[in-house]
Amino acid sequence: MSLAWSCGVILDDIGRKIFDSKVKEMVKELAANEVVAKWFSANCLPSEELSIFETFFDCDKKIWAMWKQGPEYRVPKDVKSFHDIFIPTADSIRHNHVLSILVRNNYPCLFIGKTGTGKTIITKKFLINDLEVLGTYRITITAFSANTSCS
Repeated sequence: MSLAWSCGVILDDIGRKIFDSKVKEMVKELAANEVVAKWFSANCLPSEELSIFETFFDCDKKIWAMWKQGPEYRVPKDVKSFHDIFIPTADSIRHNHVLSILVRNNYPCLFIGKTGTGKTIITKKFLINDLEVLGTYRITITAFSANTSCS
């Protein structure tokens, strides 16, 4: 998972397919090595049917699972208006999970991408809903846009 989301994070759909097939090819070569093979179990290898970008390794269950099946994403209970409704997608769940791991391990995180891909809402939802669990942060939300200037 870390390989997919460190090296493969900037890829588009076509690039992800190429990267996915290359990673799976390299893993197969490693698994064929007798010394390495004894460390692998069948569940440790990524699924042939699904992309490494569509799955994550569940360390507790020791299996590869689809992002849509978890990790768990909490939907806010106090939805007061329509614009507060957020429907999690596989991308938003996966970005939330990566953000959570980075923050819990004290790593800095920067979301980059095209306009309208959910960077702000995913980060805001994480700060408001998930960060309180850690209890060591004070949240201050500041908004910048393309029109923000320093004068």
